[in-house]
Amino acid sequence: MKRFILILVALLVVATGFAQPKKVNLDIKALKELVGVATYEKVDSLLGFQTTLESGEKVFQGINEYEKMLLAYRCRFNEKNILQSIEFVSRSFFGYLMDLVMTYKIKPKWERYNSENMPTLARFEWEGRKIVIDFDAQTIIVYKPKSDAR
Repeated sequence: MKRFILILVALLVVATGFAQPKKVNLDIKALKELVGVATYEKVDSLLGFQTTLESGEKVFQGINEYEKMLLAYRCRFNEKNILQSIEFVSRSFFGYLMDLVMTYKIKPKWERYNSENMPTLARFEWEGRKIVIDFDAQTIIVYKPKSDAR
């Protein structure tokens, strides 16, 4: 019986060792290039680890090398299984903002101001993708808008 329990514990340790989140280098440019192009399989191979939130929603997880921490990426796919949007909470939201403005020279459209007249939401448009940085929620959303079928 002892041997059986030890074997079960060893199998559990080995099984959970393989199910660890991967390290990913997802800066703002890499996120922009994934949206509208990557399939579910590509996102799954890139991040490779899914978990289910208490709400029942499945999210991908990865250790983001840009932030040096584990992040949950809420990915939404269209009917053709192409990544339509990716959303995540970030402690380094201001760093992403600075990358967009300073490195890639993209000007934000400021929206929503707080009581001190400081902006709390920045919107960017970059090569057909839209990027929203919400300072209050510390959230970053990268999405490709649906094209008008007119």
